[in-house]
Amino acid sequence: MKNITYCMGMLANGLAAVCTVFMVVAMFTMATSVFIQIMLRMLLDTTWLPLDDLIVYGFSVIVFSGTALVFRTNTHLATPVFLDKLSGRPKEVIRWLIDIFCLLFLGLMLVEGSRYAIDGLYQFSPLLRVPVGYIYMAVPLAGLSGIVFILHRRLTSDAYRQDPSNQEIVP
Repeated sequence: MKNITYCMGMLANGLAAVCTVFMVVAMFTMATSVFIQIMLRMLLDTTWLPLDDLIVYGFSVIVFSGTALVFRTNTHLATPVFLDKLSGRPKEVIRWLIDIFCLLFLGLMLVEGSRYAIDGLYQFSPLLRVPVGYIYMAVPLAGLSGIVFILHRRLTSDAYRQDPSNQEIVP
């Protein structure tokens, strides 16, 4: 069990790093594109439309990569809405149900997002002439990452609770 938990932890760390890098690159690209557009409009009274594509694509990457990272920290919207008023066994049951529903949704994102991204490899953005499938890869990446993050959290929390030396700390 420790080997599985260790491997899942390494995979989770790697996926978190990939999602973070994608977010940083997308944010930098968006900020640079907006700055250039503002300068072009202000100084030359013109615009360069491919930059608008970069902004939209960057936003998409940020949304999906950020969604995956939210599952890693277990701060998605379902947590406070359903759990704040509960305690004890009902709270744990609801946590499991939330994770199961999230896993189902993330699985759908992984499967359908992969199909969507593969189809997008043969479609090109009109201005940048880049296969939009590359941008759409953010969807299955978010699905896979979210699944790994939830499973890793569940594996480590269950292993943590079963360790007798941690019984005083765990509620």
